[in-house]
Amino acid sequence: MPDPLNHPSTDPALLAYLESFLTDSRRDLINRIASQRIGSLHIVLEDIFQGHNASAVLRSFQANSEIALGANKWLSLHRHAAQPTDNTSPCLQSLKTQGFKIVGTALTEKSIPLPDLNIDQPIALCFGTEGSGLSETALNLVDEVVQIPMYGFTQSFNISVSVAICLSQLTTRLRQRNDWQLPQNTIERIRSQWIRKSLKSPDALERRFFEEQEKPI
Repeated sequence: MPDPLNHPSTDPALLAYLESFLTDSRRDLINRIASQRIGSLHIVLEDIFQGHNASAVLRSFQANSEIALGANKWLSLHRHAAQPTDNTSPCLQSLKTQGFKIVGTALTEKSIPLPDLNIDQPIALCFGTEGSGLSETALNLVDEVVQIPMYGFTQSFNISVSVAICLSQLTTRLRQRNDWQLPQNTIERIRSQWIRKSLKSPDALERRFFEEQEKPI
């Protein structure tokens, strides 16, 4: 039997069986939100040390008020936290090899307004630590730097506000394209993960499913 945590099965019969233990509203919500996911925009947070800011950033991703609590359960999170080492370089280099354009958010001479950012390829948008922003390591690896157009004396937003503004603008632009949706097999993997996270004992139910499949007819 496949490991449901690391390799969630997308077998239609198994998913239908697990879905039967969900309420209709939860099943419909999972299907709808999974189909709305955008795979060509990733957010990278570098050394965010204030927990409430990190939590606020995660809540910026919530797609529906019904799943606001524990929003991180519905996100795909990848942590680079090997100690003591530089985690920024392997993170950004990995994204580059996957075809992402690395875009930093900072006020520099090379910064362009966020609305002018070209979105013809997948984007990894990077945000730095509170106060000092992105590290020199990150800024040396980015392909482009953007800034949020601002007016008045204040020249910076709280990080959660910055992420929310960038997500709002970029996802709106991406959804105007014809190729923003994830491949169906990826959507099925997401559905599989979310269905399991919505059940109290997914492993036990999955074992029961396979046991019933093995019973002689």
